[in-house]
Amino acid sequence: MKWRHFFLGAGAGFAAAYLWKIRSGKNFFGAEKALRKAKAALQKDGKITGSWIVSIPEVLASETENAAVYRGGITQIRGGKPVTYEFLADAKTGDLLKLEEIDP
Repeated sequence: MKWRHFFLGAGAGFAAAYLWKIRSGKNFFGAEKALRKAKAALQKDGKITGSWIVSIPEVLASETENAAVYRGGITQIRGGKPVTYEFLADAKTGDLLKLEEIDP
């Protein structure tokens, strides 16, 4: 066996593995970045006193597609009272998909 054939085969294997990784959709937006993005969206409405996020994406199934999302929450002071929100953020882009106020 010639070394040239070995290196060509190894290079093709690495290239295929890299393309597979990109195409498989496993490249997620970081959970902490998604939380910062959600906090920035609410920051203008009042002081944020607490927040949390689940760092492992979960699958949100709908009739048309399945999407990987992060689930989290934010507590904010509005009108002198704490208001708690729960949100879903797209795991690939970090964009807020759903923001819902939780009743105390």
